[in-house]
Amino acid sequence: MTGVLVVRVWTEAGTPELRGRLIETHGLGGAETKVAAAGVDGICDAVRMWLEAVAVRDVLRDVDVTPG
Repeated sequence: MTGVLVVRVWTEAGTPELRGRLIETHGLGGAETKVAAAGVDGICDAVRMWLEAVAVRDVLRDVDVTPG
């Protein structure tokens, strides 16, 4: 399984937290999903969720189970 995650972060005037946009694809040529997150913890949580989703898809593929 191949996936691509692009993380873009920035600051906004008057806002102490980082802002983030995560653009993800699953598989080559897969559809893009965009996720917005705020703060270091929120951005890290979004990255962790993506990594865990890739890992679960790999496990399901290895045992030939289609998520339902």
